[in-house]
Amino acid sequence: MDLIQEANNFIVNGEYDKAIELYEHEKKLNPYNPTTYNYIAEIFRNQNRYEEAITNYKQLIKLKPEGALNYFLCGHCYVKLLNYEQAFKYYSKATQLDPNIPVAQIFIACTNLLKGNFEEGLK
Repeated sequence: MDLIQEANNFIVNGEYDKAIELYEHEKKLNPYNPTTYNYIAEIFRNQNRYEEAITNYKQLIKLKPEGALNYFLCGHCYVKLLNYEQAFKYYSKATQLDPNIPVAQIFIACTNLLKGNFEEGLK
């Protein structure tokens, strides 16, 4: 069984720290595998460990810059950290890559409102 599959089994059993250990080991062995960064980012995001999630989403984005969902999820983490400028940046990139992500457009409007750009937020 490979490390990713073994880590996935730990996730199924709710053993997230053990899964992260294996994913981190996999990253060292295969630093260009975007799947590993995605799994780690998702665990951290689901555990409200947003800064750690952002670190992994950014690496994932470097490896897969065409992935609109990765930008969106990174933006979501920035919202949770109340960093609306960065959230807006990532949401905007997500909609640029895939205009069919309507929820990203809603979040762009919300981040504009939260930043105090009421005119832009109400468009």
